[in-house]
Formats: sequence, C-alpha cells, structure tokens
Amino acid sequence: MHGEIPSGPAPLTLGAFGRETNTAAAAGSSSHGCRVLIHVPADTHVPVSAADVEQLVDQELSRISDPALLARISGLRVPSYAVVREWDYGLPDEAYSCWTVVEHRLVNVGIAYCEAGFGPQAPWGLVFLSGPYMSIGMDSGWFTSLEEAARDLVSWDQPSPGMSD
Repeated sequence: MHGEIPSGPAPLTLGAFGRETNTAAAAGSSSHGCRVLIHVPADTHVPVSAADVEQLVDQELSRISDPALLARISGLRVPSYAVVREWDYGLPDEAYSCWTVVEHRLVNVGIAYCEAGFGPQAPWGLVFLSGPYMSIGMDSGWFTSLEEAARDLVSWDQPSPGMSD
C-alpha cells in the first residue's frame, strides 16, 4: 500500500558503489545532529552509507583546482545526510533519496548527490534546504560534477529578495 514501509527486507541495488544490500531503509545524520531514517524503495539507487557519499565528495573536492572555490565549498560542507525528494518527471508520488553534502543557509540552497532522477549523468544538484520546493527540481540545476554545482551555488552569496533570516 502507498506510504507504508514494508515489514520485511527488500533488495536495494546500489549503482555507483556496485554493492547490494537487503535493507529497505538508509540512515544518516543531519547537520543538526539528529539521526535521519528514511524509507528507500527497493528500486531506488543510493550509496550504502553516508561514509560512501563522504568518500565521493572527497574525491570530487580533490579535483577542484581553484583554491577560492575549494575553500568556499569546504566551508559550506556538512556531514552527508539523506533527504527523500519528489521526482517531478515520473509517476505520481515517485521520489528518490538524495544526499545533501553542502548547505548555503544564507540562500536556503544546498548541493545534493543523487544517482536517480538526473543521475547518473548529472548526479550533483542544487536543491532547496527547506520550504515548499523540496523536490529534485529541474535539469538546469543538476551537474556532472560537484565543482560545476559549486560554481553555480557560490554565485548566490546574497539572500534572495524577500527571504528572512
């Protein structure tokens, strides 16, 4: 039934990391120190753990040659945590787990990693951190590398008009 977490384990295929597990939930920690437990549908591709995502972020950061960009993104980096986001281009209620890795609180935008949706071709996306627009968003906000997403994000260093602190 829609919206229910299956009682038994379901297979979960993990794309980029080439591993499989029999769990139907993934856990992580938010930047606020609380533990996040999310339901992951059996056909959703996600890394096995926040540690896997952290390793991927480290690899991506090592490819950034611009010291100012690297410093800015490193300063906005948060421990990876999963957020289930709606996929606006699929079936009704279709959603995927995306791992938030950067938070730019001033503009309410972060960078997330998601192998589903626009991934694997463009797995790094700009996403809202809170508010009414918590879906995966449009293709124009998804990139092939963390660096590309970071360059788009740091151009937003001023609050959006009408946003309050």
